[in-house]
Amino acid sequence: MTPAARTLPHMLRQFAWALAALALFSLVYTFAMTYRLQTPHPYGVTLFWNGHFGSDFTTFAERSRHFGTQSYWNEFNYPFTYRAPIAPIFAVLFSLPHPLAIYTALCVAGLIGWATWLTRVLTAAGVNASQAIAFVFVTLTASWPVVLLLNTANIEGLLAIILAAGV
Repeated sequence: MTPAARTLPHMLRQFAWALAALALFSLVYTFAMTYRLQTPHPYGVTLFWNGHFGSDFTTFAERSRHFGTQSYWNEFNYPFTYRAPIAPIFAVLFSLPHPLAIYTALCVAGLIGWATWLTRVLTAAGVNASQAIAFVFVTLTASWPVVLLLNTANIEGLLAIILAAGV
């Protein structure tokens, strides 16, 4: 073990190894499902976009344009609606020009804020700055929820970012 690796807290080293192992397993699984077994969506879409970028977000575009009216409850292209706290967020986003781009930018800004905060916390706790940056980078790039958030533009990502900022 290198001297630099010994300065990383034991729990952080264990987490990094577990995260790397899970990311490798996920990568192998996705390659197998996408190329070997030729399975349809959703198995390959979270690693290779295949033209499905923002699919979770754009599915609710038509319904969200009818927010606050009786026709909101009609079946458009999806048989259910999001719960009441999320519906106004969709309504606001879909009233803006380029809602998917705005939503993606909000999520990326939230992730950058989180990464900056975690890097500062780790360095304040005595972790080497380059190790803290590497750890945060690996966590972001190997995190299934982050990949899913950026791939499908899953609305729960915005809620998670808002809740994390509140905490």
